[in-house]
Amino acid sequence: MRYFFHLPTVFLLIGLTCCKELAHNPEPIPKPNKHYDINVGEVLLRLELARTPSERELGLMHRGSLNKKEGMLFIFETPQLQRFWMKNTRIPLDIGYFSADGYLKEIHHGRPFDLTGMPSRSNSLQFVVELGADEFRDLGIKLGDRIDLEMISNAILSSGGNPANYNLATER
Repeated sequence: MRYFFHLPTVFLLIGLTCCKELAHNPEPIPKPNKHYDINVGEVLLRLELARTPSERELGLMHRGSLNKKEGMLFIFETPQLQRFWMKNTRIPLDIGYFSADGYLKEIHHGRPFDLTGMPSRSNSLQFVVELGADEFRDLGIKLGDRIDLEMISNAILSSGGNPANYNLATER
């Protein structure tokens, strides 16, 4: 019977010991996304990749700012109709839609937190670049400029992906 009297104390000590262990091992701090140098026309941009469904879904949500010439490149496996929205996106953006052969076909302007979306007119778009508001114009990037597909392939390889999954050639 005396053993039952001491059981709550034993469980309490075990529980406190476990909590102490957790307090000394905090969760790792997420690393910032890596940027890749990619040309659009004559302009060198530093872009984060969003090539998986979860990366594409998160996009630039919850960011407070973007540096000049920095943004995000969304890469899709096949050309398709695009529709981007600004859910949980605090900063105004320019959104450039590129064809599978790399040509800039459309530029849309996104307003913070706008859920209406910006549908493309074309149904054969494979790459999307998001930059800060008016940055396409300010950098001189215009419709018909081409994104460097070889640089995209190299970025995909460097990030652990396979360019062939996006119908891109590998040149390494």
